[in-house]
Amino acid sequence: MKWAYHIKHKVKATAILFIIILIVVFAQMSNRVSVSDLDRSVSSIHQDRLMPATYIFEISNHLYQKRLAQEHATNTTPQTATHDESIALLIKNYESTYLTVNEKKAWSEFKTSLEGYNTHYASAGYNTPEYDKAFNKVIASLSALNNIQIGESNNIQKQSKSIVGNTNMLFEFEAALLILLSLFAMVIISISDKALFFKPKKASLN
Repeated sequence: MKWAYHIKHKVKATAILFIIILIVVFAQMSNRVSVSDLDRSVSSIHQDRLMPATYIFEISNHLYQKRLAQEHATNTTPQTATHDESIALLIKNYESTYLTVNEKKAWSEFKTSLEGYNTHYASAGYNTPEYDKAFNKVIASLSALNNIQIGESNNIQKQSKSIVGNTNMLFEFEAALLILLSLFAMVIISISDKALFFKPKKASLN
């Protein structure tokens, strides 16, 4: 029966269209996930890498200023107290960011070295080798933290480039599917029930 033959082919065509549409929807969802991942990567560079690097620089600056203040005074002054308060706030801000496993370890070493330096500072023995050693140790720990920030920033940058590359591929794939979908839809619309594509061959009378 011709009507059954036509319906069979229309069902197949509809199924193909439906599959293509599902693939396009899946590609759209994947693109949204990729864009979200890229947004998180960019935010992470600023919030978890750039800002901590700024905190490290400011802590280092306060430590140098505090040392200069001690070299010109034999007791604790309001100026050095201000540096201590600023360093405490910067430490709190730093700890509010995301810390990797290696960063947590380096941060713990920094706090230990800072505590040791403050002990030497309180003793007013800033002309001793021990004091210089304690100061250099805390500065070295800050330098190690800064190197971690650089390394993590590079990793995030590589991840971001990978996300962008994958997103571009998905966009190209989606565009190709949309073109295919449009062409397929035009073919189906242009073909009538009596078109040769769906018309069964007549049986021979011989």
